Amino acid sequence: MPKGLATTIEEAAARVRESVIVAVVLPDVPRPDSIGSAHALANGLRKLAKTVSVFAPQPPTGGSARHLSVLGTFGDSYDEPLREFVVSFDLSRSPIKEFKYERDGNKLSILLSPSGARIRREDVEFRYGSLRYDLVITIGVPGLEAATTSIARAPELLHEKPILNLDANPANTNFGELNLVVTESEGGGRMTIPELTHQLLAALDGLPDSREDATALLAALNAATRGFQSPEVSSQAFIMAGDLMRRGGDMAAAQRWRATVEGLAEKHLAARALARSRLDSMDSLWAILTRDDFEKTGLSQESLPTVLQKLRLEFPQADRTLLLWQDPQGEPVRALIALGEVEAGRPSVRDMLLARGEHFELEEVFRSFPEAETRIAQLLYPTDAVE
Repeated sequence: MPKGLATTIEEAAARVRESVIVAVVLPDVPRPDSIGSAHALANGLRKLAKTVSVFAPQPPTGGSARHLSVLGTFGDSYDEPLREFVVSFDLSRSPIKEFKYERDGNKLSILLSPSGARIRREDVEFRYGSLRYDLVITIGVPGLEAATTSIARAPELLHEKPILNLDANPANTNFGELNLVVTESEGGGRMTIPELTHQLLAALDGLPDSREDATALLAALNAATRGFQSPEVSSQAFIMAGDLMRRGGDMAAAQRWRATVEGLAEKHLAARALARSRLDSMDSLWAILTRDDFEKTGLSQESLPTVLQKLRLEFPQADRTLLLWQDPQGEPVRALIALGEVEAGRPSVRDMLLARGEHFELEEVFRSFPEAETRIAQLLYPTDAVE
């Protein structure tokens, strides 16, 4: 581990040790690696006698976002935020001569002795006060605006409390009081969010000691490294996987969970493409995905072949399916195309395409969706115009 990162992890662990009540915040569109990491971190902190609340986008009843609880519940995730409870009295109507409290077992009684008129119910006000958290740990949140929905029940949380910002996204804005953010590759690999979480828990002596928590972090690692197939997977990732499996982590369960979560997100992405689809007079299905669609689902262009396949299943009558998409990291528009045998055999088309299994990727990039449609229409049907 780089010396600078090791120092930051020790500083983060020291800050966590000083805290009693901790909030863990996920982004509005949490990725599988953030979900599993938050689950393991929250439970690890609870075992260290910390009071923990997890702030995540609340899933609609029966909705696809229920993947947030596939590995178990987050405990206080959807409860009210921990706040002070304030009892106020109107002293102008009922001056208080004496104030005391008594405790009998689990019951606390507040005794007020008025010096004038008796205390009436309407002279007493009950309300919630300030948030009680000593520290906020954000996981996979690139910027403050990326967790607006997650903290809707406590919008001041990220502005009033110290933040430990844990992420592996180069686009992270380093908004925390302490930023445990990895953005560059080291030794041929780059650490991921679950690896950072594992290192932080190790520094706290809070590594998973149950099958559920070990599997949660193993599932997060499996997702972050794309099943350990990512070209940037670090040697530390394999060491971590071995450690988690020794602690009871179930690799088969981790792989199933990853497939379930990513499958739900890919269905959502395909639905967004279908919402902007049309079938033209030449029996071509055109569908569009914008950069916002990738951000909202937490997916990358690696999911496009699956989305294209889902579109073909939805419209089997289409002779060709054309998926136009905006690069999540930039502005260019690109295209994936599934063609029939006749079109794929045309030299003018074949020379412009790169084979990708059952579909083709257009080499050319475009500045806009209309420009892409016009050019592709010229390729597919030179004598006809796209509708």
